[in-house]
Amino acid sequence: MHNYEDDGTNVADIMVTYHNPKAGTELWLFDKNTPQYQYAASTATASPLVPSTKVILGDGAANINNAVVGGDRLYVLKEDGIWTFSSTYLPTLLSDKLKNAVDPSNGIAAFHDGELWFGWSHSIQKTEGSVYRDMLNYRVGSQGLKRGGIPKFGIDAQGWKFFAMDSEGVAGTRSSIIAWNGLGWQEIFRGWNANARIRNVHWHANQGGRSKLWFDVNGELCYMEFPQYAANPLLDTTLPHQHYAEFISSTFDGNKIELKKLLHSATLVAENDESRDWEIILDYQADKDLGSDTWYRAGSLKNLTTDEFSVDLGEVNEWRVRLRFYTSDADSPAVLNSYDIQGWIHTLLKHQWVGTFKVDENQRNLQGDEDFKPDDILDFLRTAHSNAQRITLRSTIESMDDHVVSVSAPSVVRNWSRAEDGKQKWGGIIQVAFREA
Repeated sequence: MHNYEDDGTNVADIMVTYHNPKAGTELWLFDKNTPQYQYAASTATASPLVPSTKVILGDGAANINNAVVGGDRLYVLKEDGIWTFSSTYLPTLLSDKLKNAVDPSNGIAAFHDGELWFGWSHSIQKTEGSVYRDMLNYRVGSQGLKRGGIPKFGIDAQGWKFFAMDSEGVAGTRSSIIAWNGLGWQEIFRGWNANARIRNVHWHANQGGRSKLWFDVNGELCYMEFPQYAANPLLDTTLPHQHYAEFISSTFDGNKIELKKLLHSATLVAENDESRDWEIILDYQADKDLGSDTWYRAGSLKNLTTDEFSVDLGEVNEWRVRLRFYTSDADSPAVLNSYDIQGWIHTLLKHQWVGTFKVDENQRNLQGDEDFKPDDILDFLRTAHSNAQRITLRSTIESMDDHVVSVSAPSVVRNWSRAEDGKQKWGGIIQVAFREA
């Protein structure tokens, strides 16, 4: 028989086992709404726990959402901040930055793998010392993660990070599971409709077999198998694959405001053979269609290792591509080695005006006034060139007037030079180029 001790009022919303480096194994108890904590030393079977007196954590103005153990510390996540406990039992505020972003969802999902990862609103944060780093940067189009949601559970397994993203309260989206592999995020499972909420994930390390990721989808218990021998699923040749996957690239703009692009063609290079029943479809978006559901098909690679498709789309400012992978055989997925987009970027048309100017010590301008001295003109041009100064070109010719230009190094041809009144005076020709900025 199992013997259970009736602990009466010793109840809690959150319970965590903490191996205190000085006091031994303890059970820490947290009341979510009060918000209070207490702890009790581990006891023998059927012996009652003896919890300490309850203590309010912080100013009592925000709920406790989670508690996780990392190394020799216990981390307690509140709606308005993160606290740590060590063997001294004294709480220390890790950082008060969440006071600027208090939210009921803060810290509901959390784990520690050398650094503390936790959910914040619809995003995910990682602590690096006292610094919070945003790891998701949720927005439409970033890494293809177009679904919002609240991180409700997070785990660390074999170098991956998994988060259950709950779509509750987010219109027009679905719950999903996203994974971080050290380089970026990928959605690996999506609820089958808007009501299929996902609120937890659990890693099942299966010795001698494939490990599984278990999760609950609105009451339905589901799992995904992972590779047995390496993180790369292609090295586990009998691992079943999903019949469909997609990849959406980042948006390429290349100085989208000024430079126009011509997308000429697209090339796909696959690692497959004719015995596999698979297909890879390449779609693209440009300019006003970015972020929408409107895609244009460039071509399809099927049972070939490489193929090139014409696009010939001009006057493009920014663009991105989508790759769709299909297979009818779970053991033979479509494998893409690379994709390549060929085209041209056209720089803006910039003018250059080259002028030859007569200068002379005793020269007068068209109004009959004394003209600028040759040395003054030469000094001005040399300074403008050396310092890359911003010069406005004025001209009676309309196409040349009121342009911002840079000045080339001036070239000088002296026609005469002599000493007058103790100064060296001269006259001649100055050549200079004005380049439109």
